[in-house]
Amino acid sequence: MVLGNHDYRGDVEAQLNPILQNIDHRWFCQRSFIVHTEIAEFFFVDTTPFVDKYFLKPKDHKYDWRGVLPRNKYLSNLLKVSLLITEIVKIKGDLIILFYRFNSKQRIWKQH
Repeated sequence: MVLGNHDYRGDVEAQLNPILQNIDHRWFCQRSFIVHTEIAEFFFVDTTPFVDKYFLKPKDHKYDWRGVLPRNKYLSNLLKVSLLITEIVKIKGDLIILFYRFNSKQRIWKQH
């Protein structure tokens, strides 16, 4: 599961609360989740916090940004535990998030 823009209009921390497993033992939702295997590394990032219009022109919407601000630091911290060595491009509308790691250099994100 990756949280989306409608989740941020509610209470994100409520969805991340481990007490929800008492209601349904299958529920497992964390702010970030990385699975290391010998074959591949899956790294899921919700792009919603990286869409500038949600910060600059939220209209009448209220977003719950707890745990993701500042955005660059949030993403950098996630990548610190990653073993990512190849390029991944995630495109959502006009937003491009680019991850790569070569000789410890990282390009985190770019807004068009």
